[in-house]
Amino acid sequence: MPRRAAAASLLALLLLLLLLLLPPVAAQVDLRKTIEKLSKWPCVDQRIVFDENGVPSEGGDPNWEWKDCVQGVPAGGYDNAKWYEATRWQGSYDVFADDGVTPGRDAYAWDARQLYHAIEDPDVARITIMAPLDLGAFHAAPPPPPPPPGAEVESTTETEAPWTWPRPGVPIYRDVVIKASAMCKDETEHPEGCVVECARKSFVLIPESGRVTLHGLRLKNGGGRLGGFVFIQAGGSGHFEDVVFEGSAYPPGSGYHATQSAGAGIFLSNVNRKDGNKAHNITFVRCAFIDNVVADGDGGAAWVRSAADGWVIFDECVFRGNAATTGQGGAVFATGGKIIFGAFCSARTFSPTARRRRSIAWVPFD
Repeated sequence: MPRRAAAASLLALLLLLLLLLLPPVAAQVDLRKTIEKLSKWPCVDQRIVFDENGVPSEGGDPNWEWKDCVQGVPAGGYDNAKWYEATRWQGSYDVFADDGVTPGRDAYAWDARQLYHAIEDPDVARITIMAPLDLGAFHAAPPPPPPPPGAEVESTTETEAPWTWPRPGVPIYRDVVIKASAMCKDETEHPEGCVVECARKSFVLIPESGRVTLHGLRLKNGGGRLGGFVFIQAGGSGHFEDVVFEGSAYPPGSGYHATQSAGAGIFLSNVNRKDGNKAHNITFVRCAFIDNVVADGDGGAAWVRSAADGWVIFDECVFRGNAATTGQGGAVFATGGKIIFGAFCSARTFSPTARRRRSIAWVPFD
């Protein structure tokens, strides 16, 4: 018996050594392409070489050595946090646009479902909205796939429920551009512009790994509790240009959330990530915030918290008719520093606290 136990122990030890020597088979993240791109490797050999007839190659450098290769990454590499930051957007797209150079594919959306699928597609980097959208519309579920030849088909009365835009909005975990096409912005065809009717729903949510760029859209009738149209989590980022945020109001007593809300148009928290990512700005350029109302909360147009090295910037933005009916900041409620209001105009905003026409409420960050 002791001899058998010793043999079993030896066999187990041999199996363990074999497993340690075998290459890992678990799924891993392949950063080779990303690292090569950042470090400029593989390097192009720039030496002068001679063929079998003694003819030198053209364009070479007689003094070039391999150590002269450009090193984008310092000797020793980066620490984990720096590697994460350097590669967080690199390698996100394994495909390219039609030019063969620009990372990520282009997608085009004529309805809300197409927009949703484009956002969900990890290969899509740029989305063009071709026509006004209604996020409240229901879209028929796609038909089930046909059965294989010869398969017995079971009769059933069950049908998939029609699809509609999720009420909390759609999360974006990467860098995505969503813009209006010239056709959608054509005032002759669409007098109100490229309208996205949100039907009392949130449009998009930006978690800490995401970034969104919105351009040329008119977002109407949002209804998210924290950010009627857009919610940006700490660490997330965004750029908004020529965007109108209009008519958002979280409906009190709807039963979907608690009654209290904040930031009827935008709710954002610009805070550095704990892993030490570089600072980033969240910018609004030539945007308009019109007739947004926050119920039982602060920030009629926007609720902003900035405790980062980057800035939250409102440049040439218009605030009109926004209200915080019981809270502070008829236009903007801002906490913390590093928030810039450039050449902007605000009018007819309302907050019952302090002065009745107080458009911007600024409180210290604690």
